[in-house]
Amino acid sequence: ALEVEPTVEVDGKHIPMEGYKAIVRNDTGKTLGVFKQGYQPHQPSQLVDLTMDLLGNEVGYTSAGCLRDGGVIWLEASVLREYHNDAAGFGFVPNLLVTTSFNGTLITDAIRTAKYSICDNTHEIARNAKVARVGAKHTKFSLDKLANSGSLLGIIEQDAVDLDAEITKMVSTEVSGKQFGKFMDLWVPIPEWKEGEPTNSLSIATKKRDQIQTMWVSDPRVAPWKGTLLGAHNLISTWSEHGSALPDDDMAALGKRFHRNQLAILSGGLRKAQNEAEKALEMAMSS
Repeated sequence: ALEVEPTVEVDGKHIPMEGYKAIVRNDTGKTLGVFKQGYQPHQPSQLVDLTMDLLGNEVGYTSAGCLRDGGVIWLEASVLREYHNDAAGFGFVPNLLVTTSFNGTLITDAIRTAKYSICDNTHEIARNAKVARVGAKHTKFSLDKLANSGSLLGIIEQDAVDLDAEITKMVSTEVSGKQFGKFMDLWVPIPEWKEGEPTNSLSIATKKRDQIQTMWVSDPRVAPWKGTLLGAHNLISTWSEHGSALPDDDMAALGKRFHRNQLAILSGGLRKAQNEAEKALEMAMSS
């Protein structure tokens, strides 16, 4: 990402915008954003350095990419082993997802996550705690402060131990049919409807509930743990990230979904949606 002096056209002349900088792609020249001079972009190579500072050499890089024409980039690093939960019967890998933006939409974030071997869902560690993320604004020396915030490797390894215990607890906690029904009423309520009114919202809610019910009883990422808190947790994450089914050969739609999901994960939007559903589940379980 290059920093160039932006200009504005006035009476056919290009006049420099004093006090501002433009961030452009070095390969296409596309402008990703225009900011005040104090804005500091963090380069892809700096994400690699940051990951090494936070995790050392005990990691492997498992994914990297860009979104919004290069306006957002991410790098995912994983510990070099898979943990296995015997109670649930599947493995999981803790990760560190490092992201930044050149379009002003995101700060530079280091996000602790985990992925289950039964699916590609991203589970953010400590979903309700701010400590799941450590970030740096786009200002001078901010990345250095983040890099020097201390090693996260030990924390991520402890995350794995804690997540293993959490999975075991969830798989042994029953969710009765009555509790699941209350959960559905809280998560996807049926709107009130009177004869003669439009049925759009009613149809949307009914269809969504039907799709979620189908996922609960037949989706291989959810159904094996149906009737347990783990199954409900997997239902929430699977629905949030995948929603209604798409044909495997519909690559355009699958690609759009991946981009949407990745942006939601990086921005915190997915975490917010899942937290709301988790709170609805807690209310249903406690009532």
